[in-house]
Amino acid sequence: MALNGYFGIPGSGKSYSIVEYVIIPALQKGRHVVTNIPLKADLLVQVFGGRITQLELDALEDEELPNKIPHGAVVIIDECWRRWPSGQKISQAPMGDLEFLKEHRHRVDKEGNAMQVVLATQDRSDIAAWVRKLIAHSFEMSKLEEVGLGNKFHIKVYRRCPTGENVPAKYVIREAYGTYKPEIYQYYSSATQSEASDLSVGDEKAMDKRSNLFSSGQALFLMGFIFFAVLGGLYLGYGYVEPKMNGAKHAANSPDMPVVASVTNPPPEAFGQKIVPGKGLVQTTEVTQQSARSGEPSLSGFWRVIGEIRRSDQRRNQGWDSEVGYGVSEAPGDSSRWLPDLVILGSLFGQRLVTMDQCKRFPDGIQLYCDIDGERVTPWSGQQSASKIAPTGRDVLAPATGDGERSDPKPVAGARTSSPTARVTVVEDSSRTPRALLASDVPVARQ
Repeated sequence: MALNGYFGIPGSGKSYSIVEYVIIPALQKGRHVVTNIPLKADLLVQVFGGRITQLELDALEDEELPNKIPHGAVVIIDECWRRWPSGQKISQAPMGDLEFLKEHRHRVDKEGNAMQVVLATQDRSDIAAWVRKLIAHSFEMSKLEEVGLGNKFHIKVYRRCPTGENVPAKYVIREAYGTYKPEIYQYYSSATQSEASDLSVGDEKAMDKRSNLFSSGQALFLMGFIFFAVLGGLYLGYGYVEPKMNGAKHAANSPDMPVVASVTNPPPEAFGQKIVPGKGLVQTTEVTQQSARSGEPSLSGFWRVIGEIRRSDQRRNQGWDSEVGYGVSEAPGDSSRWLPDLVILGSLFGQRLVTMDQCKRFPDGIQLYCDIDGERVTPWSGQQSASKIAPTGRDVLAPATGDGERSDPKPVAGARTSSPTARVTVVEDSSRTPRALLASDVPVARQ
């Protein structure tokens, strides 16, 4: 077994940890314990069994100490810096010490138990570098009196035996907390120079209480403030979230409502909008379903008029120049070969062409409307007017409410097929008036 090291200032739990986690488990296994920590050997052996050899206080000065330790023993050497102080070179160490520390695991007793060595001192840098290199694991204990936990201590477990205040994280194995138990205290005394008859540990309570963090009135006030601040934050947070949760539940339990989107293209003046003088704005008006007006079709929730294609009347009697002289019978000019005037319908899913004979103009003589598939298509119908269920396999996309002329479309699940009544505010926008494309010289492709 490699060496283990226990480190910590006096009263930090170093000797306590050795007794609880090294000596008592060894005795329970019937091992032979050799140590210079003052133990109540008779009581320990009576309770846990095993065997204990108590070293004298000056045993570390004996050069023959390594040869006096029996094979297979569990050896605990407290204040090991006295024998191997910092700065000692390996060439200065006795050969017996080198063999003891480097080859101790080869010293096996008749039961097959290999020797184990535990070194203890106050600081890792107190012992010689060549000894530190032999330590496999380091246990560093520290008091928690500063936070008012006098009966607990902190333990850090390191790989090897690193030194310094800021130990690299790669050496840290784990951290834990220990508690002083009275039943362990009764088996040892960590005060090796005590003048008490039973070598008991003296009263270590500090005379100056200012080292305790919680003895400060400011610290107590801060703790109370933090406590009530957390309670207040939880109360305010619940007050903010609770109405939203109730609103969500109410919305989930309420029946489906028709989805209404905003109008972007302005309807013609025949619908009764009024221009605000000097501002170019249209006052709010009521746009109702077309079905409510003399039995006309309802506005389409999918298509809207976006333009038209008209033929030029100037060259209707001329044939195609490319066919003249090639024996085409209708080359001299046949208007039946030309496409009729067309109206362009648009939606979020594409465009559609319909013939002009399916459409009419509003009284203003400019805006077109078409009765398609039992619905009325206008420049302000379609997705820019009201939500509608798209053709099979498609979801309706309704524009988000905003001040801009157009908004990014968003899916609306379960929208109504009819166009509900909407209160809209429209803005005069002449740039969106449908424009005619004149096919003056280039004929349109054949049907």
